[in-house]
Amino acid sequence: MRRAEYMTPTNRKIRILFVSNGLGKGGKERQIHEILTHLSEHNEFECALLLRKPEINYDLSSMHGIQLYIPNKDLNARQFVQFLNSSCREFQPDIIHTWESWVTNMSHLYRLGFLKKIKVIDGSLRYARSFKKNSLHYWSARIGRMLSHRVIANSSAGLKSIDYAKPKKYHVITNAMNAKRLALAENRTLPHKPFVLSMIASFTHAKDYNTLIAAASEMMDEGYDLQCYLIGDGKWRPQMMELVPTKHQERFQFTGIVDDPERYLHASHVSVLLARKGHSEGYSNTIMESVAAGLPVICTNTGGNPEMVTHLKNGFLIEHESKEQLKDAIRTLYNSPEQCREMGRQSRILAEREFPMSRLIDDLMTTYQSLLTHG
Repeated sequence: MRRAEYMTPTNRKIRILFVSNGLGKGGKERQIHEILTHLSEHNEFECALLLRKPEINYDLSSMHGIQLYIPNKDLNARQFVQFLNSSCREFQPDIIHTWESWVTNMSHLYRLGFLKKIKVIDGSLRYARSFKKNSLHYWSARIGRMLSHRVIANSSAGLKSIDYAKPKKYHVITNAMNAKRLALAENRTLPHKPFVLSMIASFTHAKDYNTLIAAASEMMDEGYDLQCYLIGDGKWRPQMMELVPTKHQERFQFTGIVDDPERYLHASHVSVLLARKGHSEGYSNTIMESVAAGLPVICTNTGGNPEMVTHLKNGFLIEHESKEQLKDAIRTLYNSPEQCREMGRQSRILAEREFPMSRLIDDLMTTYQSLLTHG
């Protein structure tokens, strides 16, 4: 029976402790919440969530039976290890599944310092960028991966971006989404004008809002009826707002962080996600959600983006900071409503095939069982 398949050698449920910095409004955090919500429905597992910060922006009531270890303040390294120790003494996990390099290394410090026979899965490989070998991030991440029993990347490109010597230790488990969000595109109809572009991303140095603002502004000057939703926040947001020409300010809506980014995707014709030179994506939640919404996607040809967007099939892959390529892609979709709809349909087909949460949960459960059975 399936229940027995996921039992530990001592015939008790497998206990998984998820460890993360926080549960704020981000793609990774939403993924943690959705995974725990679905794992809570499986009787083969007992799950708990431990955070370093008391930051929670998701409804935890859906995670039935999930034990929560939430501090009342941000924890430094010493406090975090102590908190992890007391929590593990109570929960007695078989596996610690971490989500950031820092908490991965702190989990190893706890495990080695207290001589605990706990398996650690490093789930922090959610990017597809090679860091310089003299950087702190490179060595912090590499040490965490070396000490971990398994390493999970959310894209093939992410795995290729790092140094690794034991292929069987490394797994690619791509992101997924729940059925409710996957149903977003059903019965979606929009007038073709104004033609709405959306970009959901943090306003950081890695994200290339500059090119989108410049391209869209020039096209508006040429007479194209465009509307832009710029969804997110960050320290670069004021600078990006200043780039918008005064005469076009009503055409650019800076929403800040929103609880329901799907609402803006539902009102868009095209989703855009651009990265600056030297930066990349893993398996982008923004692209995944855009594809599930049945949208063509215009994105930078980097990292894990080609794993979700096939050029000229369900979107366009363009070079870093290429304003002209971006304008050409927008112009093509603007001038051809039929092609825009067909690319959106191809996105939807991909989402239904690749993004069900059941696939991700099955992959995780297989990884957990394999780790305890084979080491």
